[in-house]
Amino acid sequence: MGIIALKILKEDGERITKEDIVTPEQVLSLWEGEIKSCFKVEGTSVQVKTICHPYEDILAFHVESELIAAGRLSIELRFPEADDGWKNISLWGDNKKHQSEIKHADENTARLLHRQDTTEYQINIQYNKGRL
Repeated sequence: MGIIALKILKEDGERITKEDIVTPEQVLSLWEGEIKSCFKVEGTSVQVKTICHPYEDILAFHVESELIAAGRLSIELRFPEADDGWKNISLWGDNKKHQSEIKHADENTARLLHRQDTTEYQINIQYNKGRL
């Protein structure tokens, strides 16, 4: 399992911390499989709508903010190293034991391959008005 996150930079170029997020609001519509989130960073609004498919491993989200055009907001995908024990499902420290690569990318789609040992995962991404 990986993490999909917003990478937001402050005006000085430093990555934000949770203390930099103000006026957070989040509304969950459980039956629709939708979460609407909004907050501000340094006075600039960020709105996120996240939707989960009810039967497939599909997640969609829509992000609106002036921070995108300013180059200060992007989407980040991170994958941990799997652990062979039951206590730690994932380890975030050693990226040398696993790797991800872009197998295909164009202006609207991308396919990533994540590999650890003999296990491989494919991640298919569709996007618009964005870049990988």
